[in-house]
Amino acid sequence: EYGEFLTFQHYFKRINLRMERVDILTCVTDPLILEEDVFKIWLSGFTVEQAVEIRLQRDVSCAGVSRDIVTLDTRDQYQTFEMLEGLFRKPPLLAVSPVVNM
Repeated sequence: EYGEFLTFQHYFKRINLRMERVDILTCVTDPLILEEDVFKIWLSGFTVEQAVEIRLQRDVSCAGVSRDIVTLDTRDQYQTFEMLEGLFRKPPLLAVSPVVNM
C-alpha cells in the first residue's frame, strides 16, 4: 500500500553496485558546537576550500593542525550551517527543533 521499503543493502543489490566497507570518522557533541569565525566565513559566501585557507592563515586554534583535519572540520561546520539555515531565519525554532533526525 505504501510501497516497498528498501534498506541500503537491498537498494545497492537492486542497482548492482558493489558493497564496500567504509570507515567513517564522526564526532558527536552535546551541545552542538558552532565556531563563530567559521560561521562568519560561511556567511561571506566562501567555499570550503577558501575557508580552509583563511582558517590556516588566521585561526590560532588551527596552528599545528593538519590541513586534512582543518578541511574535515570546516566541511562539517559548513554542513551544520546548511542544515540549520532554515532555522536561522526563525530563531525561536532553534530552541525547539531537533538538529538531526536519526
